[in-house]
Amino acid sequence: MERTSASVLDADPTSPEPGGADALGDRLEALRDEQKQVCHDIGAAKRRGESADDLIEQNRLISQQIDALVEQEHVAQEAEHDKTAAAGPLTVSIESSSDAFRDLREEWDELLLSSDCDSPFLTWEWLYTWWEVYGGDKELYLVLVRSPDGKLVGAAPLMIGYRDFRQPKRLHRRTLAFLGTGECLGPNYLKFIAAPDREAEVTGSVLDRVAEDAGRWDIALLRHVPCEWHAGHVLAKLAAHQRLCVHVGPAEPCVWGTLPASFDEYIRAVPAERRRSYLRNQDKRLRNRFGRVSYSTCETMEWVVAYVQTLIELHLARFARKGEQSAWEDPDVYTLMTCVAQRFHERGWVCLDKLTLDGEPAGALMGFLFKGTYFLLQSGLLPRFAHAHPTHALYRYRIERLIDGGVERFDFLGAPHGYKKQYFRGRRYVTTLTVFSDGHRDAFKAGWRLAAQNAAPALREWTKRLLRARRLPVLMSEEVDV
Repeated sequence: MERTSASVLDADPTSPEPGGADALGDRLEALRDEQKQVCHDIGAAKRRGESADDLIEQNRLISQQIDALVEQEHVAQEAEHDKTAAAGPLTVSIESSSDAFRDLREEWDELLLSSDCDSPFLTWEWLYTWWEVYGGDKELYLVLVRSPDGKLVGAAPLMIGYRDFRQPKRLHRRTLAFLGTGECLGPNYLKFIAAPDREAEVTGSVLDRVAEDAGRWDIALLRHVPCEWHAGHVLAKLAAHQRLCVHVGPAEPCVWGTLPASFDEYIRAVPAERRRSYLRNQDKRLRNRFGRVSYSTCETMEWVVAYVQTLIELHLARFARKGEQSAWEDPDVYTLMTCVAQRFHERGWVCLDKLTLDGEPAGALMGFLFKGTYFLLQSGLLPRFAHAHPTHALYRYRIERLIDGGVERFDFLGAPHGYKKQYFRGRRYVTTLTVFSDGHRDAFKAGWRLAAQNAAPALREWTKRLLRARRLPVLMSEEVDV
């Protein structure tokens, strides 16, 4: 069954876009949505044993259209860069003072909210709180880009010194990294912040300054970068002129999806049939099984600390029951998450949910609501209620509330566990950009060091899981398919 979109496929991608950059972006987004649906139809046709040649050819044509539009977008951005450059040079400075970082709050968030960045992990509230907790043995390296009139038009939240929570005693002192990475948490969708239509210009200015200070760092490890970030491609191109090498790591998917106008419509669109049935009857099953079932959301500042404490306790209890360790065992996590939740609560960005069964907290969720998207940060459950799947009940509760509130998207963040795929079809990919000084020897050494750092923790975790499977019975996990 061939699906066609005459308005999309028949358009000439090389012709100037009449509506400007916004119309070009809308057209590109429509093409990508069309391609996702065609890919879905291809898979469905193959599963039915039908021929998908027409759909495959349609997918090829759409890919050509997307490539042409992306190139047109790059040309438009370069033209905008030349236009803004002619208006006056940008001023680039490095800020390493915590006091100055504290005073940047209003400027920082004003720039972020006007940009296309949609990550709550780039807000001043998250970055500055993280720095207060974990910045003691690291060097702050904020790259600030200002226009001739002194307005902040770009920022790169960086630091020198990176500590992997899997190796807490080892500090990579000369590693340039995004502020907020390492330690105990893995924020997603990190990139340089730029004012509208100035991304290429800001990226070039930041890279120029970072290259000037190449003697202060050995490796730049930019983790959790969105693959669709155009500046990531600009970074790779510009780095060659600065005698720097850029290595792009493998893409890691994050599960997300758009939210429809009603909860019933969402259930009908859920990818897994078993999950659709489960969502329809989940609340009824809980109320039949337990005498008292109640959902609650933290609405006041006075309850923020209690909700965060409950979440961490339940999260650690689940990992202890499985015989595993969690990054949230770090004692500083409680301080970080409490302060972040309080600051986010002031801005209306935090969502803390709790499910109580028979008067006892059975599950908890913490997520961030930022720029029309809900980001699920962490969940926890009491092991003795695992058979009731309390966090799945909370997912249902939270999704229903988001739809009622008109929120556009739900993002699971993190690894694409099987249970996440049952809720949404969308995938958004992040990667790691590694930058090191030019030279085959340096590149070879850095490549092997990075490979060893990435492989060793995975090998240790795989070995522990294998040994644990031999001596422990199979335990109920909240990540099973239901």
